[in-house]
Formats: sequence, C-alpha cells, structure tokens
Amino acid sequence: MDANGASGGRRPAAARPSPPGGDADGPARRAAYRIIAGKGATYYGVAGAVARLLRAIRDDEHAVLTVSAVGRPGTSYGDVALSLPRVVGAGGIEAELLPPLVDDEADALARSAGILRDALRSLPRP
Repeated sequence: MDANGASGGRRPAAARPSPPGGDADGPARRAAYRIIAGKGATYYGVAGAVARLLRAIRDDEHAVLTVSAVGRPGTSYGDVALSLPRVVGAGGIEAELLPPLVDDEADALARSAGILRDALRSLPRP
C-alpha cells in the first residue's frame, strides 16, 4: 500500500490465482438481464447502486465499492476516469485499491485508459 492508501503493482502470472470457474466478471455482465427480467428496466439497478453509495457515505462505512473516478496521478490511467475498487466513506472516495495485476492485465488497463484519453481529446472544446 502506498502513502495514499492505494495498493497496486504487478505480479507474475503464476503468482496470481485464477478465478473459480474462470468467469469472474460473468455475474456482472449478466446483471442487466436479471434486472430487466425481474423489474422490466435497468434503471432500478442504477438506483440501487446510488442508494448503496449514499449509504456508505452517510454511515461512514469505509466500504470497498467499485466507483468510477479519475485515477491517481503518476499512473498510466491518472488522467481518465475508470471504475476500480475504492474505499468509500463520509469523505467520499478515501482510497483506491488497485489489485495486483499480471503484465497482460496492466497492459490492458493502460490500453483502456489510452482509448478513453484519445476519445476525450477528440471532443470539441467549448
């Protein structure tokens, strides 16, 4: 963990455990379908996420939640907003918890940030 309360870095692929079943993001990818099947629309999912964030702030929970925000300066993603695990409490985002990434994952994160950065730069400025 660094001075800002964030952890990160790279580990060799062999040191990183594989997710059970190899489908770590599958439930998140299917969440919209479950919400539509149960409620008829996805805006209930957004309302639930907002309510959860507000509860974490109101109750100063120091909860680890996936939150979109501009990254830490000095990182490959420091100038764009990415959804990453962050500690949320009364002060809002209190820490960024970037899990250890294998080289391929760190490269993919940097590429994603680059795509967002390029898209942002392509927008007309007022």
